[in-house]
Amino acid sequence: MSTWDVRRELEGESLFADLSTEELRELYSTQQVGPMDWARPDPAYPWRQLTTWDELADITHAQRRRRNRQGVGEEEMDMTPMIDITFLLLIFFMITATFDLQKGLAFPPEKPDQTPENESAPGLAAVQQQQLVLKIGANDTFQLLGDNQQPGPEISAEDLVDTLREKSQAETKSKLLILPHDAASHEAVVLAIDSSAQAGITEIAIADIQTAPDP
Repeated sequence: MSTWDVRRELEGESLFADLSTEELRELYSTQQVGPMDWARPDPAYPWRQLTTWDELADITHAQRRRRNRQGVGEEEMDMTPMIDITFLLLIFFMITATFDLQKGLAFPPEKPDQTPENESAPGLAAVQQQQLVLKIGANDTFQLLGDNQQPGPEISAEDLVDTLREKSQAETKSKLLILPHDAASHEAVVLAIDSSAQAGITEIAIADIQTAPDP
């Protein structure tokens, strides 16, 4: 077991003699000896400062960390006024800010005149120059409009894919406009869309047919 001798200066008088390691650690922790004091565990060892001995490394490091924490705490800035200023600025901008609210979209008024079912819609002839027009009747019947913009013969659901493919290839049109009647079922519209896709038609559009009111 080591017996430590401690002196303040290398050539000075001895402060403590024949101390055990635990006694020296206690003196160091109570700051009766400092890290710059000189010590040796045996007369055969040279004098060295306390911080250089491995036996005291843990306690010297602990005291160094404690002093560093105390020094940082003393230099910290009080951020409380900055938080108060931040909240004041936030309240100021919230009160003075203006919000642009969109009340709605303006739509043109509805036209009183409606196109009867048996009359051609305006611009339908121009549409037929670029795409096929498939009409779905009130009873889920399928008819392609001819060049005179009049419905052609009825097409059965089984022949719809082949008819659309032949018509599309014959007129080199890859677009289709579907005109479903108001009373046409949703299933008929879906069937028309699926049949058009199977026929190789890549662009499909749906438009409403406005029926004439009862007199």
